[in-house]
Amino acid sequence: MESPRDVYLASCQEISRRFEGAGFRYAKSGPRFSRGDVDFKYTVSFQSSVYNIAGQHVRLWMYAGVGSKALMALRKAHLPEKMVTDYAAGGMAQNLLGRSRPVVEWDLADPSTRHAKILEVVAFLNDNIIPYFDMFLRPGDLVDRLIAEDVPAMDFPSSLEFALCYRGEDAARLVLAGFQERRRDLLPEIERIENEGLKSPHIGPSGYAEQVVYYRRSYNL
Repeated sequence: MESPRDVYLASCQEISRRFEGAGFRYAKSGPRFSRGDVDFKYTVSFQSSVYNIAGQHVRLWMYAGVGSKALMALRKAHLPEKMVTDYAAGGMAQNLLGRSRPVVEWDLADPSTRHAKILEVVAFLNDNIIPYFDMFLRPGDLVDRLIAEDVPAMDFPSSLEFALCYRGEDAARLVLAGFQERRRDLLPEIERIENEGLKSPHIGPSGYAEQVVYYRRSYNL
């Protein structure tokens, strides 16, 4: 009987192989596949369950993320070292879809349906994750969207920093203003924190209201 680990790794490699033509490279150590350019790096990572059972269950979950060298440099110039990463956006695959839904998963245990499941994964990536990655090919257009609305799997700090990095202070202020307009429920707490200060500024912000104050001060906005 096939071991769950062998099924899982072989399936990850097969899925990744289908994206080689688009410039992605597979890393078994992830397992993941990724593609980079001058600034951005796009990564799809796989995960499975410790409760897999040979012949019964071999779960497959996915994460997708975008990293930015320019964002990392910006953070390095303004934030404590422990808060410096290249993270721009990402998370579990379903979080990139812009709507609330259960965990996206596939079961690869049955060899008679495995190929079809792999094709489902490939289709999901082509329909959802690759278009998400493509947003970052036009940073200016993405900043326009960040000003107007929340972008799935892109948190407030990253949205603010992305606008600052790729469009400048005026765009960052518009992202900040738009976020506060959409979250007017936070305004009293933001005002309180502005007056009283952050609870633990040495470890960073602990919630949305603190994030607004912390990042506005950190980037002099």
